[in-house]
Amino acid sequence: MKRAITLIIWPLAASLLGLSAIALLFRINLAAHSSLVWNQGFFVDALLEINIAIIGIALTIIAFVLQLAAQRTSSKIIDLFMQDPVNRLVFFLMVVSTILSMLIRGKESSAMEEPLHALPFALTLVCVVIIVPYFRYVLLFLQPRSVIDSIHKNMIRDFQRQIRPDRISKGQEEMALAIERIADIGLNALQQNDRNTTLHIIEVFERIYLFYIYKKLSLPDSWFQIPKKIIPSVGQDFYEEILERRSWLEIKIFLELEQIFKKSLDDMNDITSKIAEMTKDIGVRCHTMDEEQILDYQILFMNTYLRHSLNRRNIRAAYIILYHYRHLTICILEQRPAIFVRIMEHYKYYAHLANSLELPFLVVTVALDMVEILQHAYTRRVAETRRALEIFLDLDQTPDSQIKEFALRGVRKAQIRLAAHLLEAGDETLLEIILQDLSQEQRERVASIQEEMLSYKEKNFWEISERRASFDFISDRQKEFVAKIFDRLKPQG
Repeated sequence: MKRAITLIIWPLAASLLGLSAIALLFRINLAAHSSLVWNQGFFVDALLEINIAIIGIALTIIAFVLQLAAQRTSSKIIDLFMQDPVNRLVFFLMVVSTILSMLIRGKESSAMEEPLHALPFALTLVCVVIIVPYFRYVLLFLQPRSVIDSIHKNMIRDFQRQIRPDRISKGQEEMALAIERIADIGLNALQQNDRNTTLHIIEVFERIYLFYIYKKLSLPDSWFQIPKKIIPSVGQDFYEEILERRSWLEIKIFLELEQIFKKSLDDMNDITSKIAEMTKDIGVRCHTMDEEQILDYQILFMNTYLRHSLNRRNIRAAYIILYHYRHLTICILEQRPAIFVRIMEHYKYYAHLANSLELPFLVVTVALDMVEILQHAYTRRVAETRRALEIFLDLDQTPDSQIKEFALRGVRKAQIRLAAHLLEAGDETLLEIILQDLSQEQRERVASIQEEMLSYKEKNFWEISERRASFDFISDRQKEFVAKIFDRLKPQG
């Protein structure tokens, strides 16, 4: 509305003030020259030509721009355009001024003597004055960001109407269609390398999601029973699970986000990062709201993002996802130890998958993330810490190539780092489990790892990175305990 006032209402008010001044001048002029009589036919014909020209120009330009915008965003934009009150007002003025000009055609009185003659003249002048700011308004209205905000606003506005008992089925379809249209705009934006629009779409989806989960408890049971055509991409088993868990809208949003995620894996890692961050933030919010079922779905989609990244061999995307996954795990591990252990199993699975794909950097990333998670679990005295530690010690695999040798060395360094942390904390029970596993490692490999760990001094990695800190860096205090770990690994006697 504020934009409409700036672009349309103020020019319209200024034109009306100008019309008042012009009408007053004409009155004075006609009073001073009573013999002056206008050519009625010429006046009316001129009005008709001006009105027809204005309508023709406006319709031609708007139709052309609207078609381009529909191809770039969604066909829904045509409905939004026709529902907009400013657009309706402008076309109403154009049509009314033309009709009034046609009605006065043929009358034989002075053009300014009857109010009926002055009115079409005034409306025509208004149309001329507002045509340029109106075109600017149309161009701003048809921008993808404006279209997304309009769809979002309509969804929120119509939500209460859509959940009425007599409109449940229609409301479900409208909500699903709105989500699909927003996602389509995102996919089109990615195709045109429009990063800002896609990032805005992710933010809008997050707002829709959070709005919905706060309203969910008040919804009728019939709202959660949907036909499969609303989420056609899922299998029958998953569909039945969605009905049982009453989570169709949440899944619908994240299935659309998954499509955007896959599309962005080629060369837009900031989009993949934003989606992973949103998934983590919603997971944390669901954890605080005690929505464990929805939290399960956030973990499900985190795993799915990792799978897509590994399949595309997109190391950076997987690296970013693991970063956000780690933060989500640390947030929930104390209150939800069973989920914590399950996530650690997922970490091990994807580390082994990355190793089989010869992506050693990701194996090391997983190992170091597991170390940080385990340190938090130990500090908070989480009951399942020992079980999680056992999973972590299964991470290493015997290398059969130089690439996998790099992965194994990274995993062993992570295990030694955790052992040093436990030694500093004075926990000999858990420490002995790690030392028992490390004692089976080759002496030559342990010696070279010791040299690397104790000699490395660069705190920050020398490239731009989300994590910033170098994987191999350990503080001088930590090095004291790392050295003690290596001393205990040396053969006795």
